Amino acid sequence: ALPAFERCILLLCRLCEVKGGKAHAQRQDLLRNLDVLRLAMQIVATILDHLHLKPALLKKRFPSLHRIYFGCHILLEKACHSNNVNKRDMVHDFLPTVQSYLSEDLE
Repeated sequence: ALPAFERCILLLCRLCEVKGGKAHAQRQDLLRNLDVLRLAMQIVATILDHLHLKPALLKKRFPSLHRIYFGCHILLEKACHSNNVNKRDMVHDFLPTVQSYLSEDLE
């Protein structure tokens, strides 16, 4: 089941691009409107906050889950490229989770 989900994440990443890596705004918006980006944020937050798995351990012990985690990050990055609405949503909904995770590593 996880390898199929990995492929889905990669396909979603490709939706955000056109030739030359230029952002495809309508597809980025579609992913946001279908709550795909929120789901990607929730996957990352679940891995970090609820499972308490650090990326290094995740990569070593759960490689398929790590690829999904990494794919979600790539999807979010591509969906926000040149898309201010998606960037705004990321800052509002996802940045606090990332900041919390990073601050734990600094303590």
